[in-house]
Amino acid sequence: MNIRLTILLVIVLILFGGTLAGVYLTRTPEPKQEQAWLWRVDDNSLENITVTFEGDTVEYQKKPGGIRWFIVEEDGERQVYQDKWSGTPLLLGGPRVNRTLSDEIENAAQYGLDPPITVVQITERTGRTYEAHLGIITPDGENQYARLVGSPKLFTVPQIWARVVNRLVFQPPYPRLYDTDIQDRELLNVGKQNVIYFEVTVDGETVIYGEDVSGEFWYIIEPVEGGPEDNEIPIPAELWNEEDVLLENPNVIDTVAEDLDNPGEYGLDPARTVVWLATEADQTHEFYLGDHTPDGERRYAITSGEPELFTVPSAWAAAIEKLVTDPPYPPGEGS
Repeated sequence: MNIRLTILLVIVLILFGGTLAGVYLTRTPEPKQEQAWLWRVDDNSLENITVTFEGDTVEYQKKPGGIRWFIVEEDGERQVYQDKWSGTPLLLGGPRVNRTLSDEIENAAQYGLDPPITVVQITERTGRTYEAHLGIITPDGENQYARLVGSPKLFTVPQIWARVVNRLVFQPPYPRLYDTDIQDRELLNVGKQNVIYFEVTVDGETVIYGEDVSGEFWYIIEPVEGGPEDNEIPIPAELWNEEDVLLENPNVIDTVAEDLDNPGEYGLDPARTVVWLATEADQTHEFYLGDHTPDGERRYAITSGEPELFTVPSAWAAAIEKLVTDPPYPPGEGS
């Protein structure tokens, strides 16, 4: 081959390759399509959320002009526990879609959508309503099939979001004195942290309880004045009916006041009964029990550091106080 022709071809190839490289490096990347939404609304505009999961339905409602949410029940309403509820309207205000699988669903039953496993309906203050149906989990376990009422399309939504929605039915955020649950960053994997130590004081008399490190039994702790260690008295199993469970996430009957400014009127300044507890996750909580309500069925209660005034069942409060008035000493021990 002619050497001049060879050199010319090499130069042409170099120029052609350089041009391609320049085009590739300087080209503007194609914009990625943003994920779709089942719906997108201002979470502050929501006034009603109704969820049905496996046949059970729970309704949540916000009163017009208010900011507090309530669980609607046959005999009235119960305010939600704000620590558990706080992010819920935001999650339901804009649920994302992972994929649009088809523009039309040919066999809804195949995806668990006829009938659906979950139905979630939200209503804005304007009266506009959105309803989604959730089906079975996708084979990868990461998503769940879904459809939006009024649309023929088949979507998948994150399974983690579906679990949040379902929890509103099988674990409603009822009001509590305090919360011993631990949640991870996904706000989903909730684990109960057992109570391992607590002190109950009634009319100035205190009894202290602790769980053995083995978790197999409880004991009464009697501080020994001047002694290097406390006196620990094991409680016979037949005398301990899981009284510690009484202190795990106690529900309240009603929220009497959202900002208590006169605790003395309810027997809470000073309180007859004070309970301090610790969990295995190093959480600590303290609450106070006051007078009976006029009907005698409830007791007033407050949690340390919180402004709300609650009522709790009188029977539950009596069981707590019995740990002081009639502690479960083994036969022949204790006063």
